[in-house]
Order: sequence, then structure tokens, then C-alpha cells
Amino acid sequence: INAEYMGTGFAYMRGHGVSDELKRLAITALNDPLYRGSGDPLLQDYILVSPAKPFQLPHWWPPGVPAAVLTTTYERLCAVGQEVLEALRPGMDRDPGDASWTNYAAPYNFMRCMRYPPKRGGPKEFGVPEHTDKSWITILDTDGVGGFEWRDAQGRWNHLPPRSDAMLVSTGDAAQILSNDYYQSRPHRAGNTSRVARVSFPLFFEPHGDWPEYSKVSKGPPMDFMVIPI
Repeated sequence: INAEYMGTGFAYMRGHGVSDELKRLAITALNDPLYRGSGDPLLQDYILVSPAKPFQLPHWWPPGVPAAVLTTTYERLCAVGQEVLEALRPGMDRDPGDASWTNYAAPYNFMRCMRYPPKRGGPKEFGVPEHTDKSWITILDTDGVGGFEWRDAQGRWNHLPPRSDAMLVSTGDAAQILSNDYYQSRPHRAGNTSRVARVSFPLFFEPHGDWPEYSKVSKGPPMDFMVIPI
């Protein structure tokens, strides 16, 4: 695991024990026009699970579907993420008494379930532009439709195909800082070049805003959904 995060900063994780029930329900709902928060078929719609914004509009959840499906998956992924953080701890370059460990052990977690509309054939498509995550780690699952790419040190874009048996786990800016560049936070982007909708489920494990070095990881204004060339 250290070798993967020292190199690309990405690794596939199997045996996580997370049910596919949320994926099945969310994919169905996110592709149903009745549940589009904005009503605009061009815009990505998403469900957000966060201590700060639990189910706030337009972060909807379909009526009649128990929200426990979502929260149970969120809690399970949070537990899995804590195991990954513990596995990465030996690579962190800090003294045992450093205050950063408290933040590392109890990160601020939030999850999105996002829909990327099908490719429409124009010169630009909707997606998330090149960026790095501010997180310690990010766990990503998808519906099996590709669209995730990362940029290596030579400036080349590399496609990371989705796998039905695994989730993608990456190290972010905070992990690179705390490990003194031992772990890597690689620029990446997400879009959809297929003719069918793409649904993804990223869960971010971030430092709390009071982490003394949090401001150092910023690489520009906050990014959200934007029109980008594909």
C-alpha cells in the first residue's frame, strides 16, 4: 500500500464489505428525471451526506426510499476509511505528540453521489476540472462507467478504469503534507465521454478547518461542477 501511494497516489481496494444496495438505488434515482434537483438535464445532480449539510436541498433523497440505506453505507465506508488511515500512519512524518494526529484520527467526512450526463457530442462537456483533493484520503466508487483520469509528473493524462470488485482509494493534499511528500496527491479530473449517464460515489476524509496547515494545501478557488473540454 505504501508503494502505491508513494507512486501514483491511487490504489484499488477490495474486500471492503460495503453493500451494492446504495449503488443500485442511487443509480436508479439519479437517472430518474423526477428526482433532478435543478430540473436541468445538463447539470449533475447529487446526494450529499455530511455532518454539516444532512439532506439539504438540492441534496435530495427519493421519497419512499429509507434513508438508512444511504447512512449505513456512509458509516461503513467511514469505518473502512479509518482502517486505511491507520495503515498509512507509519508513513506520516510527525512526532507522536504532534497535534495533527488528533485531526488525522477524527477527520471531517462527507460523501457525494453524483450523476454526470451522457456526452452530447459538443466540444465541451460537463465535469469536474483538474484539481487535487484536500483530503487525507478519498474513496471513490462508480456505476461502472469510466471517466476518471489522473495526471502524472510528465503531464500525461492516464485513465483509471472502474472495477466491479473494488473501489478506488487515493491520498490527498493533507496526506502529502503530513507525510512530508512520502505519499502523493495527484491532479485528476472527472467527466463522461460515454453515451450513457455516469454515477460516482466519492467519500472525502478531510482535515477540519482548524488544522494549522490546512490553508497551505489550497491550489486555487473551490472547484465544483464546471464546463470543461474532454
